[in-house]
Amino acid sequence: MKLISWRRSLAAGHVLLALGLLIVGHFEARAHRIEMEQLVRPGWELRAEWDYMPRARIWLLTIDSPPSLLALPFIASVARFRLASQLVFLLAVGFFWYWIGSLLDKRATVASMPGSERAGPRWIQVVGLLGCATLLGIGVHGFVTGGLPIIIHLSDVLWSVILGFYFTKQLIRGRLASAATA
Repeated sequence: MKLISWRRSLAAGHVLLALGLLIVGHFEARAHRIEMEQLVRPGWELRAEWDYMPRARIWLLTIDSPPSLLALPFIASVARFRLASQLVFLLAVGFFWYWIGSLLDKRATVASMPGSERAGPRWIQVVGLLGCATLLGIGVHGFVTGGLPIIIHLSDVLWSVILGFYFTKQLIRGRLASAATA
């Protein structure tokens, strides 16, 4: 008897969390913009501010660092449409946490049936390792150059290490399983 479906609950919970943080971040940014416009002197115009990021967006990028990397190419293609890019990001968050939940669900079934582990396709492990290397590069580059809050860069590095260990383990397990059958 299965009590919790981690796939659905993690995906739905994190999509709702990300949606909430996007909404709160929008209101924080708007309140900050209004505050900044009140400080503008007559004759001047406030065009953009580069050193401000709403706290909700900081937490969003900290929690959902891998989905933001996953969604980046798609967001770049629909960058003109803000709603579409946020929808793509929410889909990436749902997909990522659904995958994490499926790993937890598989772990529960593997524990009940020993000898039924499977590593999965090798190309997925290699793509995952490349994504981890990219995320690690982004995190390390951010530590050096700055720009974003340090917690986001720390999150990038931490996620890349955790997922890198997972994909390496799966790649080695698949290699050992193919060597044992040959």
